[in-house]
Amino acid sequence: MKRILFVTHSSELHGAELLLLQTLERLDRARFRSVLVIPRKGPLEKEADKLGIEVIPVPMKWWLSDRANLWRQPFAWIWNIKSVITIRDIIRRRKIDLVFSNSAVSFSGALAAHVRRKPHIWFLHEILQGENIQFRCILGSRFLIKFITAFSCQVIGNSMATLAPFGSLSKIRVVYNGISLEKSQDHTCEGTKKQLGLRDNDIILGMVGRVCPEKGQMEVLQAFALLKVHFPELKLLIVGEVKDKKYFLRIEKMIQELALEKDVIFTGRREKILDVIRSMDILIVASRSESFGRVIIEAMSVKTPVVAVRSGGIPEIIEDESSGFLVPSNKPEDLASVIQPLLQSREKAYSAALKAEKTIRQRFDINIQVEKIETIIEECIGK
Repeated sequence: MKRILFVTHSSELHGAELLLLQTLERLDRARFRSVLVIPRKGPLEKEADKLGIEVIPVPMKWWLSDRANLWRQPFAWIWNIKSVITIRDIIRRRKIDLVFSNSAVSFSGALAAHVRRKPHIWFLHEILQGENIQFRCILGSRFLIKFITAFSCQVIGNSMATLAPFGSLSKIRVVYNGISLEKSQDHTCEGTKKQLGLRDNDIILGMVGRVCPEKGQMEVLQAFALLKVHFPELKLLIVGEVKDKKYFLRIEKMIQELALEKDVIFTGRREKILDVIRSMDILIVASRSESFGRVIIEAMSVKTPVVAVRSGGIPEIIEDESSGFLVPSNKPEDLASVIQPLLQSREKAYSAALKAEKTIRQRFDINIQVEKIETIIEECIGK
């Protein structure tokens, strides 16, 4: 049995952490024993405990940042030396065979594996180059790509868009996010609308994700105002925790100016997210940069039509006008021009939703993705 040390950058339950949790749940326990290192206590620890996974908190800071905080990086690197030493000791004591880092923003696992001469896999969930770069390195993106490559037996990306900076290197591999269709079928919207104060005849546009400028809630709100003129029964559901309070206050102010207080509903974070998505007539994804977009496959799995901005890895999921609908930008006029025909002709949206579910079965089944990860792990240990 091989012992795998998973090192994650966050203890929350967003897309990268959910894929990690699904992987931990489905890895063949006759062949692999998993140990999970987290930066702090949080929801991920509780869910991993339920799976019987050993969880070890090791305080870590992110090694990368946005442009405004580049100057902080050297201090974070120095602070993280202790985490590298701690993980190095965990590798020795637990007799770890391979280290698996679950994000580009965490270097501690890669450096500890290098010190202990153990194979290391780096799973990237971030856009690291291009116009809509998500995280930056103070030494430049070219250095970052070379560093990740040098300290990895294999680099996995959650989309081709994520791996684009690595060119045609032999050690890169795409493993998409996955979802369990069996579990998706267990979800229902019965009672959800009532809980949210919605009527059965309301037409619901929805967004799921952290409330911050990168997710485009402001642009969707403006598009919603344009559509509301033609569809009085329209409601907008914004699901997710507030990450940028100033941005949230700007949205609230715009809602008041547009007199939409009764038509826009903020739910905060919801545990049974598939129930909420199933209650939507259309899910809108208006992110400026999305390496994959897990919420898209969640919506596709419960037959909720998706309208998404053509960015990052999203075109790898949605076939435009077939399994969903792509928008050239998140400008309000562009969003409204794609959504309005779908509200006028519901059959077109429903047909796309049916094709979307077939796409999930063929390309995004979680069991297929975990099998790919198992194969990569065995290859790296073999090398």
